[in-house]
Amino acid sequence: MYDIPFTDTELICKYLYEHGLPIEPFLSGARTPEGFTPEQVRHFRDDVQMKYAGPRAIYEEDIPIEPGCDLTVRRLVRYLTTQKHKHEYIEFVYLLQGTCREYVGDTEYVMKPGDLFLLAPGTIHRTSSDDDDSLLFYIMLRKSTFENAFLSLLSHDDALSVFFSEIVFRGDVNRSFFFRTGENPVLQQIVYEMYDRSSYDEEIYRRRSKLLFELMCLEIVQHHLTDFRAKNTRSRAFDIISVLRYINENLTEVTVESASSHFGYSRVHMERLIKASTGRTFSDFILHIKMRHAKGLLANPNLSIHEVAENSGFGDDSSFYRAFRKIYGITPSGFRNTLNTNN
Repeated sequence: MYDIPFTDTELICKYLYEHGLPIEPFLSGARTPEGFTPEQVRHFRDDVQMKYAGPRAIYEEDIPIEPGCDLTVRRLVRYLTTQKHKHEYIEFVYLLQGTCREYVGDTEYVMKPGDLFLLAPGTIHRTSSDDDDSLLFYIMLRKSTFENAFLSLLSHDDALSVFFSEIVFRGDVNRSFFFRTGENPVLQQIVYEMYDRSSYDEEIYRRRSKLLFELMCLEIVQHHLTDFRAKNTRSRAFDIISVLRYINENLTEVTVESASSHFGYSRVHMERLIKASTGRTFSDFILHIKMRHAKGLLANPNLSIHEVAENSGFGDDSSFYRAFRKIYGITPSGFRNTLNTNN
């Protein structure tokens, strides 16, 4: 078990929690907690003012993440309940030990050690902790860092890459992923070392934390993709990762009927589950995967437009042109020309 001593802030938060006292009067200075020194109270007010978000507060990337940094890691104050807030950056919420509650939108989750949330920008959430042993970490990172570290690991799989990138970046409210990683000792150590900066100067810590985050993403992609469910997926039995891998392996000929038959679902049930998991109809989701695949193929100058269309699952060039222009607002040949111009 990891042992991090209570801070002055946590001692006061625990005192208020155990006495059933609201935190606001003590933050404003209207009241002072009994039995604590003026210095402890000052630490408490200075510390919590930065962590205790106002109702529906919106944090931009540069508020928690310093300029020039890719990410920052903070620990939840034990016995503090944050207010509802959202942010423009991406956040991983990881419980190392103990218990706590995470509220995403209107849903309450009782977190256990190893539970990990991936919260998309704009997701309304708050956290509550009332456990001496709880150690919960917020890993806050820029969108570009997420793309370079997490999504790049899925570049070989268009279906998975589209799934994660669309849900994270599409802009819907309360989009989140929930992983149950269990007590994975490798993941535990990575997250703790990302937080611990005691032995490093600032520049070394920045570089080290970025490398550790990449290792964390590798561990999740390698061992825990099948341990997750999207917040909007109500069926625990629905293995969306297996469905996405099947789609990717059969992209040129996959249909809702073939996917339903392969997994033993009715067409209606498959349609409903894909819609709940991705926010798109089955056909629309497949179209976006094919378009991403086509963009990658267009970067190869040795392939004709016809070959790109054929390898992307289109029966004729005209339907490929229409679909590509509908999604990207440019023709396939126009997109290829922009690639040549940029190079």
